[in-house]
Amino acid sequence: MIGGFFDVRQDRSFEDAAKRELFEEANIKVDKPQYLFSSIVNDPRYIEKKDKIITSVFIAMYLSGYPIAGDDIAEVNWFHPDKLPEIVDEHKDFVKRVVKYLKQN
Repeated sequence: MIGGFFDVRQDRSFEDAAKRELFEEANIKVDKPQYLFSSIVNDPRYIEKKDKIITSVFIAMYLSGYPIAGDDIAEVNWFHPDKLPEIVDEHKDFVKRVVKYLKQN
């Protein structure tokens, strides 16, 4: 569950932002990001500010790279959808929806 923000100086689309963030945070290059869905995230970092974050979820074709934790994350790894580690509450619905999509396709 790599996340990040759209950067108007670098990104021409949300797909570009997804590819950039995945490379910056996990050393993974992908192609053809496909939008799956979006939803508001109750991110605890923004509760005091009463701001909300809308997260867009993409799936993409792996090109290259070995997962290495980058600028904003402590650990990154590949997981089988049926053997995921504990996930923070804010991401559980996203993961459930992605796993459902993967099993149907």
